[in-house]
Amino acid sequence: MGTFMHAVEDEMFCSSLISDRVPYFNAPIYLQNKSVIGKVDEILGPINEVYFSVKMGEGMIASSFKQGDKVYIGGDKLLPIERFLPKPKVAGMLYFMGLSTSAPEPYSLGVTSTFSPLLYMLPIHCRSSSERGRGTARGSGPRGRGAPGGRGRGG
Repeated sequence: MGTFMHAVEDEMFCSSLISDRVPYFNAPIYLQNKSVIGKVDEILGPINEVYFSVKMGEGMIASSFKQGDKVYIGGDKLLPIERFLPKPKVAGMLYFMGLSTSAPEPYSLGVTSTFSPLLYMLPIHCRSSSERGRGTARGSGPRGRGAPGGRGRGG
């Protein structure tokens, strides 16, 4: 996973040797003999040069390690670097939302460059407060969804 650089406030400061993965927080860190030395505490640095600190376990002392000592992590405790990179924009979604006037080839559906975004706008019907629908009471009027309609008084 990485190499020990130096001790900082009773913790290990390490540089990552795996450029395409990032460790989980609180993931156990091991020596080569598979003994646990601590857990990942903080992850820092630029995306192409990851550093992490290790909070030492019981009986472990960070200053007892030498610069360059290797530390290890379980393969299931690493995240792919793609999770931290910006996602590319999907051209097809911009086209169907009417934000683009030209569609990429797979999404063209026979529409030429004279595409009008207004073709895909749907009419919206707004009800007045006196119309029945969700939010009006049975008796009518602007009482609200849960208000009782009264008992036989008509309104």
